[in-house]
Amino acid sequence: MKLHIFQKFKVWKALILSLFLFCLLTSCDEEEDPTPDTLIVNAGSDQIVEVGQTATLDGSGSSDTGGNSITYLWAFSSVPSGSTASISNTTSAMASFSPDVEGTYTAILTVSNADGSKTDEVTITATAPAAVAVELSGSRTEDLRLTDIFVNSSVPDYIVTSNFRMRGGVLTIDPGVTIAFKSDQYMWIEDTGAIIAKGTTTNPIVFTGETETKGFWRGLVIWSNNTQNELDYVEIKYAGSNDHGSGVPSIGLALGNSGQAKITNSTVTNNAGDYGMFVELGTDLNTFSNNTISNNDGTALGLAIFEATKLDPASSFNTGNGDNSIEIFSQSNIDLDGEKTLPTMADGTPYYVSGNIRLRNGGLVVSPGAVLEFNTDVYFWIEDNGYMIAKGTDTEPIVFTGKVKQKGYWRGIAFWSSNVLNELDYAEVSYGGSSDHGSGLGKIGLGLGNSGKLKVSNTAITNSDDIGFQIESTTTLESFSNNSFSDNNGVPMSLDANNAGELDNATTFTNNGDNAIEIYSSTKSITDLTTWPKINDGTPYYISGNIRVRGGGLKVEAGATFEFASNAYMWIEDDAYLDAIGTASDKITFTGRTKQAGSWRGLVIWTNNVLNQIDHAEFSYGGSSSHGSGVDLINLGVGNSGRLNVANSNFSNSAGFGIYAESTATINADAATVNTFSNNTGGDIQID
Repeated sequence: MKLHIFQKFKVWKALILSLFLFCLLTSCDEEEDPTPDTLIVNAGSDQIVEVGQTATLDGSGSSDTGGNSITYLWAFSSVPSGSTASISNTTSAMASFSPDVEGTYTAILTVSNADGSKTDEVTITATAPAAVAVELSGSRTEDLRLTDIFVNSSVPDYIVTSNFRMRGGVLTIDPGVTIAFKSDQYMWIEDTGAIIAKGTTTNPIVFTGETETKGFWRGLVIWSNNTQNELDYVEIKYAGSNDHGSGVPSIGLALGNSGQAKITNSTVTNNAGDYGMFVELGTDLNTFSNNTISNNDGTALGLAIFEATKLDPASSFNTGNGDNSIEIFSQSNIDLDGEKTLPTMADGTPYYVSGNIRLRNGGLVVSPGAVLEFNTDVYFWIEDNGYMIAKGTDTEPIVFTGKVKQKGYWRGIAFWSSNVLNELDYAEVSYGGSSDHGSGLGKIGLGLGNSGKLKVSNTAITNSDDIGFQIESTTTLESFSNNSFSDNNGVPMSLDANNAGELDNATTFTNNGDNAIEIYSSTKSITDLTTWPKINDGTPYYISGNIRVRGGGLKVEAGATFEFASNAYMWIEDDAYLDAIGTASDKITFTGRTKQAGSWRGLVIWTNNVLNQIDHAEFSYGGSSSHGSGVDLINLGVGNSGRLNVANSNFSNSAGFGIYAESTATINADAATVNTFSNNTGGDIQID
């Protein structure tokens, strides 16, 4: 038993000895802690600085409480993308660097002593530099380039502190540049100076007020005729504080004097004054496309008609302006130098014709759907060698009307030109007739005067204060079809007998003050057969003065009605003849405007042409006075050596005879029996 206990003691003794030796060996290989408790590291407080400023790195708060010497080491652990910034004095307690791009910089400070080291981090946030715009003022005659200084487009790169005038050289403005103006200041490009301001879709060039309120600054005016002038992707806003003189009113943008420029992809908006954009007479709008003029206090755009032909349909003018229209100024002696087209705006913007227009050379083609609104008492004349082609469509008529929709608001359109290209088709002419045009044209919606020529088809003429369409005696109505006349205060049409043959059956006449086609006093000499049509809607002809047909043949369609003014007559004389053949159900009528005996003088055949014939006609209320040369008071007379065959006709209510034939005349022998007579004061028929 004792031996057993002794053996156990020996085993435990061996185990204890082995454990002691293992612990001794292990403790000999173990290192001490490398960071002594006496070392303190402090990289300083986080900071916010502007790009380009110096950021100070302050590690002076670091120490060794045991009094041991220490060392410093600064380095970046992260910088913003694109930065190449570096730290100065990296081994000093105080270091520094200048951030070169916006973003967050993280610096790490390592403090070491003989026993080890510790680290700490500090964050420096770099922001955009405070805005300090470059000042512009005074006059300049040498080239100048304006670069984009600040990334933020809302921060002005340049500020015009006093009026800036580019009088020579080229002002080049880079994309993204913003130019702000002090109160009532302007920029003028004049003399031999030029401006090239070409932005981009994402980086437009901006001209604006230092305070963004309408009318804060005066605006940009290009007076120079330098061909380099160009604005592309430019914004002009908050101008219009005052006018510029020399014909340029208060505006956002203007071309003045003999200025010229290309303007594309640009915006003129939120300007006070008279116009968003103004193009003075005598200037040259070289190119104009894809621009927007909106939210200006005045009219969107003002310019001459020649410059208006350079506009593009894609530009926009009809949003938020005081007057959402394109104003066309008064202009005489217009020479279009060939044929030019007045476009129709896709957004429906109308043209506002503020003053009289006289086109004397070249041709104006008006696009389908265009709307021209005229100022009070303003007229549009096409004269001399000029011509106008206004051909709309059924769905896109061309409209000529008053700015205010009241009868007689503007003066109307007058064609004085003999150019055969003059044409209206699918057009509307309304609210004209404010005053006479002179030279034979009265108060009209549409007029053809002097030796003018014109084709008119599918056109509506309405709401004139007097005559809808007046045609002078020396003119030529080249063609006329399918038109409509309504709500004119006077007669819908007034024309010479020479032009009546151009009328058609299908044209309609509705609700006019005097719903008749006036044929005024005229002498008709023709060489061919001319037909005066029946108007299908029953509109009569009103013969307001004496008609003398002296050559050729005059054919009157069945159903036509002629109402004669007081004491007016119709004579067929010289070599002419009358062919007036109606039917039993569609008679031709010759009567007085006033339905009383002796209202008009009557119709006399003086020619011995065998083609003279009247059949199925009605004659009434003639005999106001004699015709002389042996023809007394009559409804119908055959005088001198005249010849006539008349049958199936009725003669009534003459103040003299129903029919009277001189002794030298020839009339069908059965005239007394094949015609009917009633209420003729002097007798039914007298054949000497």
